[in-house]
Amino acid sequence: MKENKRTAGIAGFMKRIVTKYPVILFAFFTILLVAIIGLLNMELFPSSFKYALMFPQWAPALAAIIVVGITNGKTGIFSLLQKVSIKNSSVKWVFAAVVIPAICCTLSYIALMLTEFGQLAMPTFTRSIGIYAICLFATLFGSYGEEIGWRGFLLPQFNKRYSLFVSGVIVGLFWALWHVNLLQLGLLTFGLYALTVVSFSILITWLCYKTKNNVFVAVIFHTVINMCSLLLFENVLPDLSQMQTGIQIDNVYLYTILYGIYAIVFAIASVFVVKNLLGKRTIHQIE
Repeated sequence: MKENKRTAGIAGFMKRIVTKYPVILFAFFTILLVAIIGLLNMELFPSSFKYALMFPQWAPALAAIIVVGITNGKTGIFSLLQKVSIKNSSVKWVFAAVVIPAICCTLSYIALMLTEFGQLAMPTFTRSIGIYAICLFATLFGSYGEEIGWRGFLLPQFNKRYSLFVSGVIVGLFWALWHVNLLQLGLLTFGLYALTVVSFSILITWLCYKTKNNVFVAVIFHTVINMCSLLLFENVLPDLSQMQTGIQIDNVYLYTILYGIYAIVFAIASVFVVKNLLGKRTIHQIE
């Protein structure tokens, strides 16, 4: 009996702490899980990075599940995961989640080719269809892991206190810091990348708002960004995946140019949706 009371007391204490500081504990669990999963990934499956399969991408999802599980139990976890269900998605907005990043990435590719190489050439594809299919599956898998955390959990948390626009910007900054390893490319490059990711976040926040917080559109947007970057730039830019194994890469200035172009192109796209987010207080229509 005393043991049961003690267990219940500890559980109650944890619930009160997590309820009071959900974002801080989400960040803590995310960092902890990234370290653990990343180490296991490097030791057991180092070649997975070549196929865009990065298991640490599921750290935000697992952190969100832990926090929601402590505060709301199985019901909360079910509600969180339900947000990424394809059943609740809209064809119209899924289409937008594909077209917007695809167009922006294509325009960025054209701009990079013209400014750096002086000519426009078609992308070259050196992998087999099967390998690209594996990359697509891996990218979709990783995007689910991140978006359950970023847009499924973190965005609504900030939206409890801030407007949709401000919440989207803050989540974008969290998302940029998530890629802190890119500091190896230099502070300027990372800064341009951070601006790009904030623009990504604004666009995704707008899509979530339009779909009443259906996070599946965020997963699709995220997947298209990553796949377009792979398809368009894998034979133009140095192999960034080598950074995961500690290998120094050359010609990093091309990343600076690309992220600068990305920052401009996606910022222009995000300007068109900002007016739909300013003054919009909540994204919780279905919660």
